[in-house]
Amino acid sequence: MARFSASDVPVALLTGLDPEKERIIEMATIITDEQLELVAEGPVIAIHQSDELLDAMDEWCTRTHGESGLTKRVQESDISEFEAERQTIEFLKKHVEKGQSPLCGNSIGQDRRFLVKYMPELEDFFHYRNLDV
Repeated sequence: MARFSASDVPVALLTGLDPEKERIIEMATIITDEQLELVAEGPVIAIHQSDELLDAMDEWCTRTHGESGLTKRVQESDISEFEAERQTIEFLKKHVEKGQSPLCGNSIGQDRRFLVKYMPELEDFFHYRNLDV
């Protein structure tokens, strides 16, 4: 049975969607079957980032992530990007083989740019194809 990994990687929007300047602040992963029926839910991880980075977010991110409580969760988190990457890979290994599942999600090409920069082992775990939904 084919399985797909759907990942959502909200990023801190500082001056835009530039992985050279912004960082991942939260990620969540699910596994679905070929009918997109849920197979498993992975961890939802708030990733600690510096106050300097969070203070530099644009108005939309500051308002949206502040109102949702994400900014506070990021500030209180002790999980690094490396640890979030490790936890996500461990979850994926239980459900899909390395290189077999495309990365799936909304505007996933943008998320993948951040994975290449900040979580290269996780990016390498996925098939090279994307499934943008």
